Amino acid sequence: MNESCGLLARRRDAITAPHGTGRSAQVVRQAFGGIDRMPGFVEDACQAILLVLEKGVAGQIYNVGAHNEMSNLNLTLAILRHFTKGDEMIRRVSDRLGHDLRYAVNFYKLKQLGFKPRWSFEQGLAATVEWYRNSSHWWQELKRDKYTVK
Repeated sequence: MNESCGLLARRRDAITAPHGTGRSAQVVRQAFGGIDRMPGFVEDACQAILLVLEKGVAGQIYNVGAHNEMSNLNLTLAILRHFTKGDEMIRRVSDRLGHDLRYAVNFYKLKQLGFKPRWSFEQGLAATVEWYRNSSHWWQELKRDKYTVK
């Protein structure tokens, strides 16, 4: 992997990073954990965009997806495992009204162009966690920024 930050590319969902500054801050998770997600690694998303630019049909819409649909509870637990934390770190809050129960896309048209995700969920998550552990100089400054919601 080059100098990319290796973030998981996803729409904002019901899992929120800790608001505290300490290592013991809880992760906030809405709902009961049954909301499905399809997290994907950003480098796969970039490859998909390049593929659409090279082989896509003008005017068509191509969804970018991965073969790893999971509940937001399982996603949260997988993230916590990378920090050797358990579900005691989850603070459950009420779900927002009208919350979608599934954030997953059909990316059949993109696969027809030859797209295949290169990163498994486990590989992408491990690379993302490693990047954040090795790049505190980048994200610590964001926590001090007066414009960042804390």
